[in-house]
Amino acid sequence: MTGLDFSAVLALWPALLAGAGMTLLLTGCVMLVATPTGLLLALGRDRGPTLLRVMLATLSWLVRGLPPLLLLLLVFFIPSDFGVNLPPFAAAVSGLGLYMAFTYAEVFRAGFAAVPPGPVQAAHALGLSPPRILWRIVLPQMRAAVLPPYMSHTSSLLKNTALATVVAVRELTSVGKSLFAVTYRPLETLFVIGLIYAAFSVLLFLAQSRLERRA
Repeated sequence: MTGLDFSAVLALWPALLAGAGMTLLLTGCVMLVATPTGLLLALGRDRGPTLLRVMLATLSWLVRGLPPLLLLLLVFFIPSDFGVNLPPFAAAVSGLGLYMAFTYAEVFRAGFAAVPPGPVQAAHALGLSPPRILWRIVLPQMRAAVLPPYMSHTSSLLKNTALATVVAVRELTSVGKSLFAVTYRPLETLFVIGLIYAAFSVLLFLAQSRLERRA
């Protein structure tokens, strides 16, 4: 039995760095898509007309009930049946963004429920418009309640970007798999990749702690 040897893996650090960068880029793009979409979905479910609430509740149940991997494959292959070929990165952002939008929507709905009704009623009495009430009163007061679950789901999103390898996105896990054939050191490669994911998780935790202190 040979000992662990990380030299061959670390010698390929540019490839690992590119994969890590793609993981961060994919995570950031999904967050940019899913966060405002999730907020709109939450508003529709809580404050929209009855028909819209029922439709969004049904969609939420369907989307969140499917594995993210299946959503990725559906988003990647369904457009091709209509002559539209999505680039792998766009398909990954769309599939993961769809799943995370409905996930974040549930977080935001819980945040709306945590806001005390008094300030909102006072704002209505003063004649403030609904968008101003949302921006000036509701969102600031729900931030403390929303931040922990939001960051927890974002941490899960960071790890779920590994699923994008099935649509040929060269993120960190995909790069690691390709290094197996080059280094013949799968255990060392997986260990290094795990350390990189752990470092990203620590950075998210530090960001959450700082944001919570400011909330």
